[in-house]
Amino acid sequence: MNVEKFEKYSAALNEQAQRAAIVQNVLINGAMHDGKRIDNLQERAVSMIAAAGDHQMFEGLSPEEQGTVLGAWNYALEGYVNVHGELPSDEVLSNALMAANQVTGKVEGGQMFESVNASLDTSAGVPIRARTIAIILPTLLSSATSDLVTYIPADANESEIFEIHHEAANTFGDRVKGEKIDGMSFKQYTSMNQLHAVPDAKKPDGTAKTFTLDVNADLGVNASLRSEGSITIFVNSKPVAKQSSDNANAFSPIENTAGVTVDTANSSIDHAAGTITIAFSTAPAVDTKLAFQFEYDLEQNPDILPEIINKASSVKLKPFWCAIGASATVQSYWTADRELGYDQRSNLHQQQRNLIADDKDKTNLALAMFAAHAHEIKNFPVSAPDGITEEEHMKTLARFLGELGTDILNTTKKSGVKGVYFGKRAIHFITQLPAQYFEKAPNYQEAPRIQYVGKLFGMYKVYRVPHDVEMAGVKFGEMSALAYGRGESFSEAGIVNGDAIPPTFIPQSIAKKFTQSTAMLTLRYQQLHPKGGENYFRMFELTEAAPVQG
Repeated sequence: MNVEKFEKYSAALNEQAQRAAIVQNVLINGAMHDGKRIDNLQERAVSMIAAAGDHQMFEGLSPEEQGTVLGAWNYALEGYVNVHGELPSDEVLSNALMAANQVTGKVEGGQMFESVNASLDTSAGVPIRARTIAIILPTLLSSATSDLVTYIPADANESEIFEIHHEAANTFGDRVKGEKIDGMSFKQYTSMNQLHAVPDAKKPDGTAKTFTLDVNADLGVNASLRSEGSITIFVNSKPVAKQSSDNANAFSPIENTAGVTVDTANSSIDHAAGTITIAFSTAPAVDTKLAFQFEYDLEQNPDILPEIINKASSVKLKPFWCAIGASATVQSYWTADRELGYDQRSNLHQQQRNLIADDKDKTNLALAMFAAHAHEIKNFPVSAPDGITEEEHMKTLARFLGELGTDILNTTKKSGVKGVYFGKRAIHFITQLPAQYFEKAPNYQEAPRIQYVGKLFGMYKVYRVPHDVEMAGVKFGEMSALAYGRGESFSEAGIVNGDAIPPTFIPQSIAKKFTQSTAMLTLRYQQLHPKGGENYFRMFELTEAAPVQG
């Protein structure tokens, strides 16, 4: 395998786990004393700064600014846990800390372009730096699409994502050399004691009485059989003969109901050659199932030891810029502040930040919806057909989602359905379900954004999409639903996200026309996973008419 790629992959996993552990320790353990949450905000901030210790999470900020940032992060984390009932993934927490380090310049290659970085190093720029860092984790946790993406270590120039899989190093049992090994199939490989059907070319044809299994010629394994083992012959899954206890090279018949009689005189075992011959008094009928159970002699044949090897592949991705500007005349700033008590500058900053975050969420959903059209779009009826109870209809819905999950699992080898996004009308079918089927998120109220709603059947995360989504000729409508899967490990999702430079305010000077401008820039990774990202998504439409019973 490519050792360098595997080492990079392992290092990325370790660094991700370490960053996530730092954030959890500071925001959770640091916010507690003697097992209880510290209620006083100032004392909590001091405790979290102390918990950060030598990690220097926010280098270059004053203790007061660090306390403000940690307070914002802690508040966002507690809010997330209260709504979702679980901590965010390690990927999210790790990505937040790495993005903060990018702003402070602690990550190699992470310094922003010189003019911007210089502006943030001035005394006037420090508040901007602190404000930029403070909103990183809250923005990530408020994202309604963070669960369907994988967050990668986002370098400023390019990032490399890896895929590791396992292969059989030799032909043995049911596996051949080079075959991928995953949890989605069962094949004999590790056990020396194996059960094999007679090869197709040697199957009973109604005339043959004698059958021989040669493990070398028929199974591709050059090995002998263990003489102290137990060899058994099966006909139609019923044992009919076993290795004789008196003679290891012969068979003893077993009283059976398989309708055959073993001819022991013409049956034999050659352990050294790896051949087993079984004979019958009369020819077994066509399609009779004949199988041999035996044990390889590993001690005499150490070269047959089954092994697995790791294979690593990688893809390099490039980031792209997102930007939004805002401007207002100096007179309007002063008028709004003097007459209305309205901080127009802060409002513009907030709108810029919200727009970039909202655009990110919608783009993630649009990419997922677009990718889902690589697969069949199915339908599910909102109303149960006549004669079908609500309980039966809910079981049908659960089975429908389960089948979608199986489809996703079979294609990704990583995950079934983890959550579903519903259109603005389709979501009412879910939110009106009784509590035993749907658990609504605490304090949920409809809002004009993609939002988390609750859990369906205690296992599927449910989100509401309050608007249609269109991209490149495909559409997610008001009765549409998008199911997604996500694995448990790094890079196991259909969409890749990462902020090489998090959303950052760039102040600009007052122009000749007395207009003050500001810009927000972010250097971002956001695209379908190049290795089968489309397989993590399935779309279906909710239909209003009940199906006709046939």
